[in-house]
Amino acid sequence: MAQVEFHTNVADPQDYAVRLVRKASRQGARLVVVCEDPVAFSQALWQASAVDFVAHASTEAEPATVAASAVLLSSSAAVIGRSTDKDVLVNTSPNWPAEHAAYARVIEIVAQSPESVSAGRIRWKQYLNDGVVPDKLG
Repeated sequence: MAQVEFHTNVADPQDYAVRLVRKASRQGARLVVVCEDPVAFSQALWQASAVDFVAHASTEAEPATVAASAVLLSSSAAVIGRSTDKDVLVNTSPNWPAEHAAYARVIEIVAQSPESVSAGRIRWKQYLNDGVVPDKLG
């Protein structure tokens, strides 16, 4: 069963997720990032540092590229089942990832906006209904 953490009250979810992905990838983690705009997230990863780079790919890339990539970006939680060998799922989208149990760890990032908070509460309840008690950070 996945360990689920909610990182709440996040001012800039994309920036927060980029920093989290950079740190986790330096530690050797394999990640799937579910975000509303994978192209923008990819650009943010490219621009995060002038001296290092986090190799990443879209879940829509060629199967060999997907298999070789330690960081995958997706706009839909529905496709993350293709990547169940990953260690960490980072969810910045408002959608609940039903495939969460395939991951060792799930990090839910919840922004400060009322819409994000409301969607986060719904996801929290869905985890509880699925038998998972999340941790709250922030």
